Amino acid sequence: MTVTAYPSPGKAKALMMCEAFAAGAGGVVADPRKGLQPGAAFFYGVVDETWRIFQQAKEGGREWLYCDNAYFDRGRQAYFRVTRNDFQISTLMRPDYDRLDAIGAKVKPWRETGNHVLVCEQSEAFMRLCGYGLDWTSDVVKALSASTSREIRVRRWNRDKGKMSATLKADLADAWALVTHMSAAANEALLVGVPVFVTGACAALPLASGRSIEDLANIESPELRGGRSEWAAGLASQQWTTDEIRNGKCWRDLNESRMV
Repeated sequence: MTVTAYPSPGKAKALMMCEAFAAGAGGVVADPRKGLQPGAAFFYGVVDETWRIFQQAKEGGREWLYCDNAYFDRGRQAYFRVTRNDFQISTLMRPDYDRLDAIGAKVKPWRETGNHVLVCEQSEAFMRLCGYGLDWTSDVVKALSASTSREIRVRRWNRDKGKMSATLKADLADAWALVTHMSAAANEALLVGVPVFVTGACAALPLASGRSIEDLANIESPELRGGRSEWAAGLASQQWTTDEIRNGKCWRDLNESRMV
């Protein structure tokens, strides 16, 4: 299988990641402004300049690969997730505990108290990319207001990921639950024992207490599922360093079945 990587024009990091993946997969890098090229399509994020190519690949039944930041905040900039025909892994994967230890992620006991529900927004561009639209936050707040008297605290999206990561710990303190579409904040919540409700096919889905807006009716009775250590170690196996992407380890792992 050939792979063509499409970096966002003018984005140095996107070009670096596309060049690294193309090297590891034996593929090529192409200017997205010149149209869809043969082979599977690789993207590091999707922005206005690569939106048309991304849509053409999906609608044409072309295999596509999506790369973005790590599943856990503590791995940000050191590791990157890559998924095939989806934005995130949403199934349980074969655990790699050594890799989880290397990232430094620790799983704490479930929390069964809390005063507020934390609602984590994502960017308008990403919500459009996922096909949800722009009414997600208002839909969620409306559903929660009908089902809980706890404070509903909305965490607005911010382009500054470093700042967002720094404040997430404080936002999760004394949280009863976290609600998001697909934000990696849900993974951090699960690590510290805060139940999560998601509305998209994301990494937190296997352990989520709810998987739709309608499920927010159960916000006062979240499911405290077992298996979080195995889940976290499985996610750790699905993110790679830039060197591992460049030397082909990522490509080899993606082509090996690693589902539980």
